[in-house]
Amino acid sequence: MMERNEALYRITVGENPDFKIAAFASRGTPTGIDVFKVLEEGVLPVRDIGMAGKGGGQIGAGIVSAPVECFREAAERLSVPSFR
Repeated sequence: MMERNEALYRITVGENPDFKIAAFASRGTPTGIDVFKVLEEGVLPVRDIGMAGKGGGQIGAGIVSAPVECFREAAERLSVPSFR
């Protein structure tokens, strides 16, 4: 988790002033993913997920990230002037 958080600082625009990480000398949590930084750094943000069973209860958990194509498409769309 330490390495993941260090990587997230490289792809976010700031730090949350209300949520601190003690292991990082109370730095704020990485906040605001920048799609351009994701592509520049080659770091994909991750999400912790849990899966609920049909009858209730947790049947799985893990860490996933969206495919890099999602960030490429977002960067393309953000780079094109919108038509108004």
